[in-house]
Amino acid sequence: MLSKYIQYFLDENNLEIGEEFMLTNENGRHIHPDKTFFFNGNPTSSRDILISKDEERFCPNILLGLLTGFYGVQKKPWQPEIGDVYFYVAVDEGRNKGVIHNETLFNKNNIKFLLLKKSGKYYKSYFEAEKHLKEDYEYLTGE
Repeated sequence: MLSKYIQYFLDENNLEIGEEFMLTNENGRHIHPDKTFFFNGNPTSSRDILISKDEERFCPNILLGLLTGFYGVQKKPWQPEIGDVYFYVAVDEGRNKGVIHNETLFNKNNIKFLLLKKSGKYYKSYFEAEKHLKEDYEYLTGE
């Protein structure tokens, strides 16, 4: 079972158990650009909470750095696979506001998906798209 402190950290950084992320410093630069890390959902001891994916080993100094704020988190960009549902913001011209749509990815060469990908405006969940609703609406309308 995960402690409430680790769960709080995950919630604050919009991370899920097992989701890969990279480390950043206070300037947002990657500390180990070639490594990704993840939190183990079923730790059996204090030595398998935070795992380096590349080396498959526990990283106590990095865990301490994350929990104290010395290191930051940058999520590994999510890429939908064929059959995955993704979300995006569109303009509802009738009401002059942004609305959230979802689609299932059937073809990675679909022009709409490619444009959303190029602009970085597609999301893994409705909740994530909702966080970007105002920003993406303004981006789309040029306001």
